[in-house]
Amino acid sequence: MKIVSYNINNLKTDSKSENRNFHKKRCQKISKILKKSSGDVIVLQECLSKETAEDIADMLGYVYCTSETLYSHLNKDEKFRNKHFRTFKSEFAILWNPQVLQLKQAPFLYEQIYEKTERYIDSFISGFVAVITAAASFRAAGNILKQLNENSLEAEKKRKKLFAGTGAVALGITAGAGGYVYSPSEKHLHHTSLIRSHVESFLQQSLRPPLVVIFEKVNSSDAKDLRLIDIHIKFTKSKNESDEEKKLCIEEIRKMEARFLLGRIFSIVNSQRDGKDCTPITIVAGDYNMSQKELGQENDSGRDNEFMPDNTFVPSLKDAENEVVITVQAERSTRSIANKKDVEQGAKPEIVESSNYDHFSYIKNIFGKENPEATVLPCEDDDILLENKLISDHVPITMEFEF
Repeated sequence: MKIVSYNINNLKTDSKSENRNFHKKRCQKISKILKKSSGDVIVLQECLSKETAEDIADMLGYVYCTSETLYSHLNKDEKFRNKHFRTFKSEFAILWNPQVLQLKQAPFLYEQIYEKTERYIDSFISGFVAVITAAASFRAAGNILKQLNENSLEAEKKRKKLFAGTGAVALGITAGAGGYVYSPSEKHLHHTSLIRSHVESFLQQSLRPPLVVIFEKVNSSDAKDLRLIDIHIKFTKSKNESDEEKKLCIEEIRKMEARFLLGRIFSIVNSQRDGKDCTPITIVAGDYNMSQKELGQENDSGRDNEFMPDNTFVPSLKDAENEVVITVQAERSTRSIANKKDVEQGAKPEIVESSNYDHFSYIKNIFGKENPEATVLPCEDDDILLENKLISDHVPITMEFEF
């Protein structure tokens, strides 16, 4: 079985898309790369509409789902149209070869997973807010908020209103065993309450709940599920990072989100059963926005790249047999054009590696003694260029395993 993961960089081909003709051409080139990859299942990020997923699936002869289509039966249930998921629309899509895989028809299993996911997202946000508001100054916290949604004018107005006149007054912060301990002075409690309220509201609306899809093999008697968790870590490095205080806080909250997804969410998906005797093979795939080293997984330290489920910021819940989750794929999987100004003058684009990473994560030894590795899919410059622009700032990653 071959799995491919690909961030297709805000691709939207439907009629509401700006510059639709260019995006249609991008879609065609992206589909060619995916066809060449020979993936049995393809995990996409930044696929901005179900029409985009449908276009790619049609070119490949594959079937697709997005959060909007997979959970359509839940969208009609008021219970699930909650403050986090709304109507389960997201930027994720998964495509698969219908001759190899089929969706497992298990609505109850999906409902179990998302009931628990909703509950723990609430707890996670509380921990997240504590770290953000525990930045070394109000100004730093304000800068972080600005980065969270740089393109939202309304969010920027709220941010300015919240932080007007606060200056750079230091908060009382100490490092404890469980992370940051937040203890502002009494005169700052009012401002702190506003900050917490705004950050919490923003995170509830902006965090990316992962897309979970459960497959079984076509015409197979094996009692196995393939469970895929499509993720995109929210917090990215600032392009103009000069504030070390802000940089450290962004790195910390990015790690928190990764730990939450690879720990708590992984455990929820992997441990749920629908009453049948089956062995789940659970894989996280997507854009992690950090390397194995940044995750805490040294590749050259002589030890396994272990990433234990981390429950620091969520209530106690038994993880899936306390299994060790490993993350693979050590190559940089993002690209940029180094000579953009020269290209504007007619020069040939010079494509270079950028500093972000895509990965797969799974339980150590779930496939046997040999843990499958992942690699970046080789792409020629002509494959990823269109009208002297990149069709995406990422290239696909692939992994093969027994299923």
